[in-house]
Amino acid sequence: MLLHNLGAENLAQGQDLSVTEFTLPRFALVNTARGLLDRPPQEYGNPYYKLLGFESSSKLLQAIEGKRVLDLGSGKGIFARDVILSGVDAEVHSLNPSLLVPCVKEEMHIQVAQMFSLDQASFTDLESTFNQRVILSNWDNIDCPADYFDIVLSNHAFPIYCVSEAELLTVITELNRVCKESSELRFYPVPNLYKETLISEFEKCGFQNFDLGFQHLSAFKRL
Repeated sequence: MLLHNLGAENLAQGQDLSVTEFTLPRFALVNTARGLLDRPPQEYGNPYYKLLGFESSSKLLQAIEGKRVLDLGSGKGIFARDVILSGVDAEVHSLNPSLLVPCVKEEMHIQVAQMFSLDQASFTDLESTFNQRVILSNWDNIDCPADYFDIVLSNHAFPIYCVSEAELLTVITELNRVCKESSELRFYPVPNLYKETLISEFEKCGFQNFDLGFQHLSAFKRL
């Protein structure tokens, strides 16, 4: 069964995510750039932390403190940079296959530089720390050791950018490999088309699905 990409314009218009006929370029510069702050544009209506089931940015930071986090499909990596600037002791690794495309990577860097009001020295320090934690690989072959991450977060990336059921299953296998025995995963949005498969496959890996009361948010824990 082919799993179609879900268009950002359909999300913005609040269409029913149970339908499947949407398209979106694989390397589109989609907006997941709000990070921990209330940055424009506002297409998706809810801030980053709420989409992932947290009451506030501070609650999100508390949840990841002392943890190693994978931002799966990280967009421009604004979330990871905001965590660095917050001073919270958390290690956020950004994975976005688009960064493998040089022109996209350069365009993202220019946009990021415009978003942060930092002097050159501070921005250079920020980028140095951020770049040490960028994972330059596709999500079906994540370039990091097994049992590495405490938390995986994905906002408008996985699973909606999977182009086939085979890719979906491969990414789940990879996430199982790189997650620690006690770990947590949160994905938004998860259309009805994907939900049953996600729950079934993650349960096979020892994860339990739990309901955070936010529509189209799927969350899993392995205890």
